Amino acid sequence: MKLLQKKANLISLLVLLVFLTANNFFYNFYYTLKVSYSKRMNFHYGYCDRSGYGFIKYINEKYNLKKNIKILNFVQKPSSEWFFYNSNENYYSNKIILLNKNNLFVDMDGISKINFGDKAQGNYKVIENYQNCFFLEKIND
Repeated sequence: MKLLQKKANLISLLVLLVFLTANNFFYNFYYTLKVSYSKRMNFHYGYCDRSGYGFIKYINEKYNLKKNIKILNFVQKPSSEWFFYNSNENYYSNKIILLNKNNLFVDMDGISKINFGDKAQGNYKVIENYQNCFFLEKIND
């Protein structure tokens, strides 16, 4: 009876080990311990590509944003607003972040007319940009 119990325990242990190895548990555990949260988020969500986590975080920290900010991603992705969304705060009415905007036309005064989908967003001045990501502030027309 004890021999049968030991075999069952050994088989269970082997099945568990195979399952953990097949799902990269050991690598994922190591990666989570060794790499910081911010670097992991940048790796999976991108700095200025895909969902633009790194750029949004940079703008959020540099400009010390207290409210939520509208984020327009020109690549078909879920909204990136959830990264730093606070349900107790309103949105800035005069600031937006554009992600993956490859052809932003800026006139001589540094002003750009923003359209997203079929809707005009208004005229904005570029405050900061990196590659195809932009932090914009609305100007009074």
